[in-house]
Amino acid sequence: MEKINKKTILYTIGVAILLVIAYYSRAFHTEVDNPILKMLLVMIRSVIQISLVIAWCSSVRTRIINKQVRHYLIAVGILLAFWLILRTCKWEFIAQNGTHLGRYLWYSYYIPMVFVPLLCVFIIDHIGKPENYITPNRLKYMYIPATFLVTAIFFKRPPSSCFFIS
Repeated sequence: MEKINKKTILYTIGVAILLVIAYYSRAFHTEVDNPILKMLLVMIRSVIQISLVIAWCSSVRTRIINKQVRHYLIAVGILLAFWLILRTCKWEFIAQNGTHLGRYLWYSYYIPMVFVPLLCVFIIDHIGKPENYITPNRLKYMYIPATFLVTAIFFKRPPSSCFFIS
């Protein structure tokens, strides 16, 4: 077993501290009445979470040898960061408005929810394969139903009793 170096331990402790800070900023966010402090706590949590996803993507770039797997994992990281940004915008800036923008932000949640598992299927396909293995074209046809599902969500007409309609 390889000896764990100081750098790895420091990174692990740093990530653990950031996760604890993000957790408590979420916990205190619901208890605070001051809107400025509440927004600061929300931003701290969001910045920490998005930064950790970006750091993970950066580490994937340097650690993963297989080019396609590396691209799929980075795409997963980008989709997760996109979801975190959507969540923050929707719930902290637009949730009370009841606008069409809020509805489309809500619908945008489905983009990562549909495409992350699809990309994971592609990653799983690479398990046990050589480094130069390329995802077969027949598997890439799975993008079609995924794209159809996301498109169907966006073009779904809200019920007439929906509060988003003016």
